[in-house]
Amino acid sequence: MYLEGISEIEIADGMSKQLHPGDILVAQDTTGHGHITRRIGDGLRISINAPLEDGPWLPNP
Repeated sequence: MYLEGISEIEIADGMSKQLHPGDILVAQDTTGHGHITRRIGDGLRISINAPLEDGPWLPNP
């Protein structure tokens, strides 16, 4: 969830979307060529990242 600032995310096929405070990004495809994230403007960019299910990047108990 984006809390402050504006970002633009571009995926491998060239499609892009601006993300504003209150927007939620659900990244379902975590394989492949990845994505590019850019900050729009000069302000801070603050977001919260939360896993939706177990994955390889979660800390081990």
